[in-house]
Amino acid sequence: MHHPDGILWIRHPEREPVIHGDKVDLRSIAPTILEALGIEKPEYMKGLSLFHLATPSIPRDRVEV
Repeated sequence: MHHPDGILWIRHPEREPVIHGDKVDLRSIAPTILEALGIEKPEYMKGLSLFHLATPSIPRDRVEV
């Protein structure tokens, strides 16, 4: 069964893997992908890149599976 919240997984070769516990605003997806590609986001995009989240993240090696 599909989870209604979905899942988002972005791997960036220059960043350490982390897990963000909060839900992601859909308006942040495009700015994040554009930043990963080195493209400046258009001014009409109001979402923030997920690479600049102010909320703390959990290092992957500290997550219990």
